[in-house]
Amino acid sequence: MNTATQNPHLDTAHKMLKEGKTFDQIQHHLLSTGEDSEVVNELMKHVKDERYEAQRKKGIPLIALGVVICLIGFAATTFMTDTGTEFQFYLYGLTTIGATTIVGGLAFIVG
Repeated sequence: MNTATQNPHLDTAHKMLKEGKTFDQIQHHLLSTGEDSEVVNELMKHVKDERYEAQRKKGIPLIALGVVICLIGFAATTFMTDTGTEFQFYLYGLTTIGATTIVGGLAFIVG
């Protein structure tokens, strides 16, 4: 365990993050409590890593789902010989849904 995970201000940082405070606001608050700047920097690195890991856990499955939907749309479009309504749904509908899901997953990851 490092100093950041043992610091009593870690709960405060998590609470402020859940309230919607920015990283800069949290860092400013922690510095105003009289905590050493090196400890605050290490604590903020730990909080940021946790936050970004949570965002990746949401974004990567969405990207994978979007890719699968796009592949299903591609396969269905390729193997359909009829050019009716189903063909247009597979071509435009699934591609749009898949691409939107991919962009949504990327938005989670990038923030």
